[in-house]
Amino acid sequence: MARKWTEAQKQAIDSRNGTVLVSAAAGSGKTAVLVERVIQRITDTNNPVDIEKLLIVTFTKAAAAEMKERIAQRLSQLIHQEPRNQYLKRQKMYLSNAQISTMDSFCGKLIKENFEKVGIAPDYGMLSDIEHDMLKREVLNEVLEEVYSRPENETEDFLKLFTNGRNDFNLIESVLSLYEFAMASQSPLKWLETTFSEYFEELPIYETKCGQYCLNRLAEILEHILVKANDIISDAPENSNLAGAIANDLAPVQLSIKNILELIYNSPGKWDEIKLLTESLSLGRFPTIPKGEKDCYYDDIKGRRDGIKKYLSATCSVLICTEAEYKEDMEYLRPIMITLKDIVIRFMTRLNEKKQENNTYYFSDILHFALKILVEFNEDGTYTKTPLAIELSDNFAEILIDEFQDTNEAQDTLFSVISKNNHNKFMVGDVKQSIYKFRLARPEIFMEKYDTYKNSENAEDKIRIDLSMNFRSRREVTDATNFICGQIMKKQVGNVEYDEKAALYVGASYTEPQEENLYQTELLIATENPEEENSNAISEKEKEAYIVADRIR
Repeated sequence: MARKWTEAQKQAIDSRNGTVLVSAAAGSGKTAVLVERVIQRITDTNNPVDIEKLLIVTFTKAAAAEMKERIAQRLSQLIHQEPRNQYLKRQKMYLSNAQISTMDSFCGKLIKENFEKVGIAPDYGMLSDIEHDMLKREVLNEVLEEVYSRPENETEDFLKLFTNGRNDFNLIESVLSLYEFAMASQSPLKWLETTFSEYFEELPIYETKCGQYCLNRLAEILEHILVKANDIISDAPENSNLAGAIANDLAPVQLSIKNILELIYNSPGKWDEIKLLTESLSLGRFPTIPKGEKDCYYDDIKGRRDGIKKYLSATCSVLICTEAEYKEDMEYLRPIMITLKDIVIRFMTRLNEKKQENNTYYFSDILHFALKILVEFNEDGTYTKTPLAIELSDNFAEILIDEFQDTNEAQDTLFSVISKNNHNKFMVGDVKQSIYKFRLARPEIFMEKYDTYKNSENAEDKIRIDLSMNFRSRREVTDATNFICGQIMKKQVGNVEYDEKAALYVGASYTEPQEENLYQTELLIATENPEEENSNAISEKEKEAYIVADRIR
């Protein structure tokens, strides 16, 4: 029975113009779309692609196994329709050796086939999470013991900052955290150099990452205060005794805020002036209204004005130092950061030596071994492909990546290296479902592509497709989800603006189970206008025609 796809799903399946980014909301059928795209690539009458020419990367082994199973089922259906089609039979036979795996499995296979290029023994072992953690702490203790044995005058300030006199927990966690962040980057040592560079460069505070963050944060708060102040003034009825008083009360603060914002946006170098003006922001006593003349708006306006006072108090803590104080702090911190950087590098070096001695490695090591044999990094951060990378690029007709929102920088670099100059990637994910930032996933990579790729059928390359139809939930669920997420998800919080593009829309109807405990069947009746879900525009016969037995993922 033919499946009816939405226009967006069909575009995701059929698009062949270049690299595609699919933003797939929860329950939008992304796995079904991914499987159908693979099948369509295999059976394309004009340009068929062998299953072995596709690299399909999933997040877990279970997801990879499920992907293989669903592709096998679809091939079996096609073979049943064309029992003499030898090409389809070959594709099903090749499926067992197809490159459908996790990133770790792909890199492991690559290293085992090219171990001599990495310089490790082919029978290397893999460390579990617990074993790797124990080894890291063992090596770090050795490195720190050497630090503690130095003369006191060399380490006094360093230990004063990173220890509390009773234990070195903060120091240990700082070193391990820097190590993990470095290993998630495409070039760990380069990342460390860049991270510590601001301590060794005499930049004015407003040009540093910390300074820019503080200015942006201050601007966000001030803009918010302006909006709240305007709302209070506009909500006070003109005939209210409080209307004129509250407008006059808030006017000086509004003017001061506008002057500060002008400096932040156009003259950030005037840091001290911005700081001084911000600290002077305040509201006096609430306008006095005779008791007998207070109306029903009084308490509401007063409460909202008190909220503005709290925001004004918060602005004083954003720019926490003057330019002179910043320079003084940096001079104090510079030798301390040199020591910390030295400890992290020595820890990384010693840890790698231990792993080589034991011939055991962790998943992040295998990923970097793969990058080592595929690219040569240049001083400016660019890279040059090795002959092996070029060979792999020629072997893969397309690279399909599931759960792309949980990719880190090193993994994204590897995908780019083995692609055809970034022109044959198919990336599926949903940044709203990114939950692995604590494992150093970088949803910013997804968002950067989401913001720059074109959402157009006529786009020649870098195409963005939004799958917003939800086939899993009823309207009550999607409405509640949209309402809550619309209130709490903003660009400033989580890097996602929960607008109409990010919202969920009902894309299917449900039928009751025919028998108790029997799986629910689902209707693939998806319309771009969710209001038509239960309308008479879709006949009962049409509904029956599109009932499918398999659940939509």
